[in-house]
Amino acid sequence: MTALLPLLAGFVLALVLVAWTRRMSPARAMRVYATGLVIAALIYVAFALAGGAGAKNLAIEGAGLLLYGGAAWIGLRYWPPAIALGWAAHVAWDVLLHLGGAGGAYTPEFYPWMCVSFDLVLAAALLMQTSSKISRA
Repeated sequence: MTALLPLLAGFVLALVLVAWTRRMSPARAMRVYATGLVIAALIYVAFALAGGAGAKNLAIEGAGLLLYGGAAWIGLRYWPPAIALGWAAHVAWDVLLHLGGAGGAYTPEFYPWMCVSFDLVLAAALLMQTSSKISRA
């Protein structure tokens, strides 16, 4: 399967989400992005469970859920750029574990590619949002 279509799909879906959240208050938009980061990690846990992954891989996916959930929580409570950094870091999770690692055995082939472009667009949009707020202060 070529990666082009999933990359394009992730890009478009992310743009739709960014456009939708721009109609919200900044606080609500950040809650959506934080919730989405947790859901992105949870989806890989679901793939691992559905795909019969072993205990080691389930533990790795669970650790990812804690890691990205922690970034979301820190971003909402203390430091909003943590959410953007969480989305950016999730790209490494997609590539290293699900494209080039053991997670590829239970993850649909298209999904990590779609997630890469989705994650990068959200990270960039959030970094621009949070940096513009910091520079205005």
